[in-house]
Amino acid sequence: MTSPWPSPPPPPGPQPTGPQPTGELVVHVRPPLGGGSSMMTPLLTIDGYPAPLRWGRNAFVAPAGPRQLHAATRYLFTYGSAHDVVPVHPGRSTEVHYSPPAFTFLSGRMGPVPQPRPGQTGFWVLMAVLGLALLLGLVGLVGGFLG
Repeated sequence: MTSPWPSPPPPPGPQPTGPQPTGELVVHVRPPLGGGSSMMTPLLTIDGYPAPLRWGRNAFVAPAGPRQLHAATRYLFTYGSAHDVVPVHPGRSTEVHYSPPAFTFLSGRMGPVPQPRPGQTGFWVLMAVLGLALLLGLVGLVGGFLG
């Protein structure tokens, strides 16, 4: 899969020793359906290192250059995995959006713009079918008492 971000320009010649230039990496984490639950935890690694993450906006200072991101959600087990390589430019901010799936067996989505939630349409169809079944059951129950 190719990254939707433009790649940073290659560094010119040998790099000087000293402090490495940095940029800001902003990761927006969409809360699960029903809001951010204290029982569900968003997870993030940047270049394989764990980064503290919460639902909503998260800002990190990161070394300039391509950064390997991996996001997921934990609830009893880890699910909703999404990966991407994101360029961090010196002195600039890079925005990334992660959406966990509506069902635990699906993958999450990550990209430069807000991402649709995987499985959301199926979730609402399932809720509508269950609601209709409950309604028909109640109608049948009331009809049994009245008849």
